[in-house]
Amino acid sequence: MKRLLLAALALLGGPLCAQTPAALDTLFLSNGERRAGRITGVDAQGFSFEVAVVPGQPPATIKIPRAHVTQIEFAPDEARDTAIARATPAQAPAVGALWVRWEPFLSLPRAPAARIGLRYGALLLEGGKAVEALAVFEKIQNGAWREEDRSAARPFRLRALTAAGREAEAEKEARELADKATDPTVLMEAKFILASVADRQLRRLLEDNPRWEEDDRVRPERHRLYHEAVDLYLYPSLFHGSRSEPAARGLGQLVALYRLTGDAQLALETARDIAILYPGTAPAKTASAWIATLSADTQKIDWEKEARAAFAPPATEKKPATEKKKP
Repeated sequence: MKRLLLAALALLGGPLCAQTPAALDTLFLSNGERRAGRITGVDAQGFSFEVAVVPGQPPATIKIPRAHVTQIEFAPDEARDTAIARATPAQAPAVGALWVRWEPFLSLPRAPAARIGLRYGALLLEGGKAVEALAVFEKIQNGAWREEDRSAARPFRLRALTAAGREAEAEKEARELADKATDPTVLMEAKFILASVADRQLRRLLEDNPRWEEDDRVRPERHRLYHEAVDLYLYPSLFHGSRSEPAARGLGQLVALYRLTGDAQLALETARDIAILYPGTAPAKTASAWIATLSADTQKIDWEKEARAAFAPPATEKKPATEKKKP
């Protein structure tokens, strides 16, 4: 354990596990006593607790039964939290060491375990380790103390299921959540997965039926999949537009879909919307890079401006002012 924590310290370049003398955990005991120290472990019987016995000497570790503890106040650690938030996928092992340290406290009130685990899982997912990420998210969803943490793990778990190749399972769960979920983040992730399913089915259909327009049996299915994917990709930007990441992600996928189906006008307009509305996001950078590859004449086209001009009411001619005759 200590080696793992030292690795976390070295890789993340900060005092992630060390605490200042004032930053101590506090155990509230059933006899009214408070004990300040550092919780180093937990099991079914009780807590391992480091306490200072002699000033200047290493702390002693004592065991305090669970039945004697009524409440725990975990010491804050801003340096650790900041470093975790800034960690990159390359630093996932260091965050993983912290997850190993804190996972046993996952079910305890106000422990930082779920927050650390969510970040660790996200880094694993971003680094292409979907199976490992899925295991982390499932532990949080099933064992975290706070409902907010369990809810936060659900959309990541869906994403990890898809990335791990368990698409059918992800689709089934996404359809259930799309009907009953009330959490906007969960709902947006469920709809995005369903949009991706429709998108993939549409692409396969077009590959198998290049002359779909001439086939009366294929054409309705093509239109159904197309409109289903478009509606679901648009959902975050239409109903939760202030959430830049999911909104930009949906619009970014929509640009790719429009390009696939030959809707050049919609693709360009949507790419411009991403760049304007959600600058700084990855989809905005991708959209801007694609626009830059278009010809200068194409970039000058503004169909929205032309449409507004076409539907604008005709300007009324002003009648010349007539001089009033002096009486």
